[in-house]
Amino acid sequence: METVLVNNVLSVPPNVLLPDDQPHKKYFQRLEEVLNLESSLAELHLVYQAEVCGRQALLAELEEHREVQEQLDGILRWSVELQAAWMQEGMASFHDSFHVMM
Repeated sequence: METVLVNNVLSVPPNVLLPDDQPHKKYFQRLEEVLNLESSLAELHLVYQAEVCGRQALLAELEEHREVQEQLDGILRWSVELQAAWMQEGMASFHDSFHVMM
């Protein structure tokens, strides 16, 4: 009795299309197409991850460049202050004094 009930009442015949299956009928895709789309999606995901890693590396390098630029600006300020001090003290030109120090 149970098998008759399951087979005849609770099962959907193959020629009947349920409302949930309408998109599958309208946009039918073969298994190959689905697998190709999934592989393309996985490949795009890998490319995206590589781009994110590249962006992070570039941002880290940019931060490093900023730190180096700050150090160079500090050296430049120091040299300008040193030149001004030497000029105030009446020492020779900055370049001559610098060569003497070297």
